[in-house]
Amino acid sequence: MIARIEPILLFVRDFQRSLDFYRDVVGLRLKNAEGVHEEYAEFDVGSTTFALHGGYEGSGKTRHGEGPLALHFWTEDIQATVKRLKDKGAKITREPEWMEFGAWEAAFEDPEGNEWGLEQEG
Repeated sequence: MIARIEPILLFVRDFQRSLDFYRDVVGLRLKNAEGVHEEYAEFDVGSTTFALHGGYEGSGKTRHGEGPLALHFWTEDIQATVKRLKDKGAKITREPEWMEFGAWEAAFEDPEGNEWGLEQEG
């Protein structure tokens, strides 16, 4: 079962400039700026997390899909969720994989070709 969408992940070309903008201009509260990647920062925006991730080149695929925006559904059982999606005909674009930051990740495509991440806490 899908539990929530988190984070809204924006891949950026100039990480520091974007971090300064969202923190100092937009006024978002920085939750953390370390962890999964040296160019990664999370902002607290209420009931969800908005995150910046550096290293986006401006075209082509990231490991989270096409373009600079990535959305993730969180689930309590990623294996069961992937199996259910497969059984219903969804295209799985990435099988469950353990990530060094302590979570499981997988991905699937919707009928329009949009890729959604799936995550499960470790």
